Amino acid sequence: ENDIESIPFQACIHEAGHALYLRKFCKNRKFLRIYFDKFGGTTIYKDLNDHINLEERLEHLRGCLAGLVAEELLMGYHDIGSHEDIEEANDIAFQLLNRDCIYKIDLYCRRSELQSNGKISNYRIENFDKRVSKFLIKNYKLVKRQLKKYIKEIKKTAEYLLKNKSINNSQLSILLDENNK
Repeated sequence: ENDIESIPFQACIHEAGHALYLRKFCKNRKFLRIYFDKFGGTTIYKDLNDHINLEERLEHLRGCLAGLVAEELLMGYHDIGSHEDIEEANDIAFQLLNRDCIYKIDLYCRRSELQSNGKISNYRIENFDKRVSKFLIKNYKLVKRQLKKYIKEIKKTAEYLLKNKSINNSQLSILLDENNK
């Protein structure tokens, strides 16, 4: 059951990537507990204030990508939970590039709104999509560089999660022996 190619262990690797990234690299975005069951994994986040700043949005985006990165690092590809995390990362990237104007992009509509009102050319829609994609790839590579140093810890966390079905912040700290370093 601890075979890296088994679906449950893949899901645990994915969730371990989220947990480890949030624990090691995020100041604001923290998890309370990660659950694993026959339906997959779920990350329960610590509540943030209503006004999420730019740094918190970036942490959220990178935290979403961390599960995919963990799968790629340990298995060579990602599969489990990819759709939901990619969709959420795209939404956050859209907000960062558009609403928060991280790069001063002057386009404020979702693709469906743009197509339905016909006011913006397909060229501009495609150009914006390319910017979002480029932004996501840049952040994916950053998360991958950061997590590459923690492959053993990801696997150890995934094994714990598979066995115990959940892990919280303090359990992860003990598992990674952070208090004794």
